[in-house]
Amino acid sequence: GGENHSSTTSAANPNGTLSALVTIGPIVPVCSANATSGPAPSAYSSISAVITPSSGSTLTLPVNWLSNGCDVSGRFQAFLAPGSYQLDLSNCTFMGCKSALPEAFTIGPGQQTTLSVSIDTGIR
Repeated sequence: GGENHSSTTSAANPNGTLSALVTIGPIVPVCSANATSGPAPSAYSSISAVITPSSGSTLTLPVNWLSNGCDVSGRFQAFLAPGSYQLDLSNCTFMGCKSALPEAFTIGPGQQTTLSVSIDTGIR
């Protein structure tokens, strides 16, 4: 008698990497970008990346926010199982949050997916 072994493909299906850049600006009505980036205003520290898979539990990640005086940019990386996802930001209250988010993306096995999101604050 032959036995049927149900095999899982987890080993052959490695996680992919999400590399994301979120830009929020302008942060002041009249701005001049500094040559150096510094820490973003403290209000941005409460804004986290929220990643929701098509099935499964939501993942919340901290974002490293930096300000150049004109806008604020945040980078983060996540290792995710292959599949379809949506990126959102928690505590995102700017005008452009509703139109720019959520951002859909797909992770392929062993691949890096680069995501760039630009959010307009509405400040002029």
